[in-house]
Amino acid sequence: MPFPALEVIRKVAGEPLPELPDGSPNIAMGIRPIKEFVKPYWLASEPDVSVSLGAGVKARLQYAIDSQGHFDWAALMGTFSNGPVMLYLFDANSNRFLSNKPVHSTTICGSGQRYFRLPCPYFFNVGDSQREFQIFAENAVPGVGTTVVSIVPFGRRFYHKEMPPQMAAEILRDYDCIMKEYPYLLVPEDYDFRGVPPVLAANAKTQFEFEMDDSADLECSKLLFASTGAFTFTLREKDKDRLLMADLVHSSEGWGNAEFPVYLMDSFLLQRKRQLIMEITDLSGAPNYIFATIAGIRSQYR
Repeated sequence: MPFPALEVIRKVAGEPLPELPDGSPNIAMGIRPIKEFVKPYWLASEPDVSVSLGAGVKARLQYAIDSQGHFDWAALMGTFSNGPVMLYLFDANSNRFLSNKPVHSTTICGSGQRYFRLPCPYFFNVGDSQREFQIFAENAVPGVGTTVVSIVPFGRRFYHKEMPPQMAAEILRDYDCIMKEYPYLLVPEDYDFRGVPPVLAANAKTQFEFEMDDSADLECSKLLFASTGAFTFTLREKDKDRLLMADLVHSSEGWGNAEFPVYLMDSFLLQRKRQLIMEITDLSGAPNYIFATIAGIRSQYR
């Protein structure tokens, strides 16, 4: 959340403001001190801001976060000249992938007008050095020819070296907690290592299984997808054999995309090693590729 620009002031240089003539406390509005040191910030990949990917070609986009200030990453935007690609997000310093497999770009890359907001911010603490964020992109979506890819993480910088020491310490205290939480993207286990699902035959049925690993839970908040045709679906908790809807739901009524996600009415906790089953029936009458993504907050104890 943005810091308010103004705050109530009751003291100046440690001394209370003089009482008002009627004896009531004197308060005033002043600029919140931290606003001087927090600025919006766009990350661009280095050395090239875009890459051209032929069919089946891979590339690595690298983003250096220098030592000027911490980066609080909150949103993702991208442009794809001739069709979507598969993306794998990676925090190089923590050796941490932010999804279980590559994710379809339509599900996580919005535009400047409607960017994809992460389920929670991802805080890069640069300390006195720098951090590196990477995105592995592969042109693996069936039917996509050569496409030029540009992806921009968007957030805010905390210029901590310019802050008073106490303020800088408070920023780290607020963002470094024992319970480590960060945004995470979950795709079905049935997809291949590139994140590509098996093709669903015309009018056929199948099921996909979402499962968290044994080290974390996922607080699911958004349903995102891309497909080559319409379908109906149900979601079922495997361990309780409980449906999350009364009956079949059309794909357009249950799944969104990066720019227009479906927000769950209440977050759904997918506990570690539990399974959520997505049962699907094709409505397109043609071979159908269904890329489904659940976005949420991954929680684990150190």
